[in-house]
Amino acid sequence: MVPDAIGTLPASLPPNTYGAYLDTAWNPQFNNWFGAELEVSPGVYSDFTLFNTNSLRVLGRGLAVFTFTPTLQFKFGNLVHRSVGYQTLAGRRHRVDAKSRRAL
Repeated sequence: MVPDAIGTLPASLPPNTYGAYLDTAWNPQFNNWFGAELEVSPGVYSDFTLFNTNSLRVLGRGLAVFTFTPTLQFKFGNLVHRSVGYQTLAGRRHRVDAKSRRAL
């Protein structure tokens, strides 16, 4: 936790928080040039003394994968973080080769 400019922690957060989650993923390959990456991660993030709907979070990712060569893939999609509110972030990832990855 990073203190604010004055050096105090936000009052709405407990001093210690923990997380328990389950990652599930499915990577279907529809043909040799087009596939997908789908992931859902439900979890509980809390200090485990106070539990409410804000403690439940679902993270998700859905990417379309276009393979041009065995070492060149383009991935386009969406990242979802949901608790009480709903936010989406555009996500794109580009794989140069099997050893290195670079986020666009």
